Amino acid sequence: MPFTLKDVVKFSEPFVSNLPLLYSDTIEPAASIAHTLLCTILGPPFVWEWNRKDTGYLVSEYTSPPISPPVLSTDDTIEITDFGWLECATIQVPYDDANEPGKIYSLGMERDLETSTDTSRPTQISVQKDDLAGNITFRLHMCPDQQYLVGITYQKAAEMFTSVGSPWPIPSKLRHIVNYGFLAWAMLYNNDSRFQELSQRFIAHLLATQQGLDEASKNLFADAYLGTMLSQASSSGKTQQGITARGI
Repeated sequence: MPFTLKDVVKFSEPFVSNLPLLYSDTIEPAASIAHTLLCTILGPPFVWEWNRKDTGYLVSEYTSPPISPPVLSTDDTIEITDFGWLECATIQVPYDDANEPGKIYSLGMERDLETSTDTSRPTQISVQKDDLAGNITFRLHMCPDQQYLVGITYQKAAEMFTSVGSPWPIPSKLRHIVNYGFLAWAMLYNNDSRFQELSQRFIAHLLATQQGLDEASKNLFADAYLGTMLSQASSSGKTQQGITARGI
């Protein structure tokens, strides 16, 4: 059974002196806390097998439909309504290729790429545009010299919580991570200095699930997340004396 926003709120309220987190005419501030937490869990650098999706598209050096003279292009726009961020990508040589029929290559991922009129097998890809309406434009480095199949693997985006019954798109086995993270924000909201300890527990349990991350990436996330929490506390006049060290 999936757990819901209400389940996590009911767990958290006794720890914050039963401070209301769901008001009668709204689901705030619980919904905003939950969405902030969900975006953190589903965002880079965290990769989840249960949040992964695959898609793909064909690329050619000609526009579709073909025009004369041929127009070289490295951009293609495809519809992906739940796109969060690009995890990895591949490019497959056609099966009728004389030299490498059906061979699959990995594409290097870049933050952005320049347009190019040089033709060859593309070696890199970037997410060039997101129109916020479910259309994602990918750009390849090098204009394809023939038709290729580009494979896209991505992590899905976090969706807003619209009711107290909205389920968390997270396996029940990871509910303890959600509980720690939600409770940390609830304590910050309640002017409770224990948010620091709960934040550290949230980070520790979250990072423990990510064996593929190197230590540098883990430390970068931990410092950034704790820094955000402390900054929120400071801006709200909630910073407590004796701030604990940031070690996990």
